[in-house]
Amino acid sequence: MALADKEKIDAEQRLAKEAGRAGNAAGMVKHLFESSLMDKLAHFVRKQYFGALSSEEVDDCLAEAVSGAFEALRQGRNINSLHSYLLKATKNLASDLAADKPLPFLPGAEERIEAPSSSKSQVENHMRDTLRQRALAQARQLLPQIGQENIRRVMDVLLDAIEKGIPDITDRQIAEITDLKEDTVRRLKNRAIERLTKLAEAAGYHFEQYQVADEDDSL
Repeated sequence: MALADKEKIDAEQRLAKEAGRAGNAAGMVKHLFESSLMDKLAHFVRKQYFGALSSEEVDDCLAEAVSGAFEALRQGRNINSLHSYLLKATKNLASDLAADKPLPFLPGAEERIEAPSSSKSQVENHMRDTLRQRALAQARQLLPQIGQENIRRVMDVLLDAIEKGIPDITDRQIAEITDLKEDTVRRLKNRAIERLTKLAEAAGYHFEQYQVADEDDSL
């Protein structure tokens, strides 16, 4: 790693800690991503727990670890190295999750669930929004490679739906937007998702959790 790159990473992590101390959740998340720390931690833990945890579960563990760091900094506690703190916390959370998957929900269990603090919810929301935006940006980068114009048009509508928070857009709605037949949309959508998933895996991207729901899976 070049000295200039290391200095930039260190500077971003210092800014992340300053944002945490100031109670600025969005600023802390922003600087953590700009330092590349989040990508490195996610990649490391996904690799370590491959087959045991999904990418989405690892992202959840990382988001919870960042929430814990934010809360500690906001309360004035000292964290010498955010890298070490987040790595240890994320690995511990991932280990617990892999070893102890949630039990079936029992009546009355909701009374024993502790509501998350507003500050932790705030950080996790920023984390999820940032991860979703990054996944969409990565998907759009791959869009030109998935095939001919119609398949790209269908995938573009799907990505727009995800961006707008509409994961259950129907084939009929896509057909109306693209001026294609509904059965054509259904065929192209499945092909587009399959190709995009393969391209993403080859590029080292992980955004399978952001796919829209298939109509066959709806109740």
